[in-house]
Amino acid sequence: MIFIDGSGNTNNLVNNEAEISGAVKSQTSAQDYDIDSQWSTSDGILLKRGSYESAGIYTSTITWNLQDSI
Repeated sequence: MIFIDGSGNTNNLVNNEAEISGAVKSQTSAQDYDIDSQWSTSDGILLKRGSYESAGIYTSTITWNLQDSI
């Protein structure tokens, strides 16, 4: 699993942390933020397959952690 940012930088997400997105919460009530709206088909979180995998259907699970920081 990899993350490719808008500048084309690739981050390996397997057992590594990467900042995927950031936003400012502008109200005290619940607020949604659509993280993947800024991604195209060639960037964002992607599954990268190498030549060693057999043909087939592959899936993965992502665990999100929200950090309230400055």
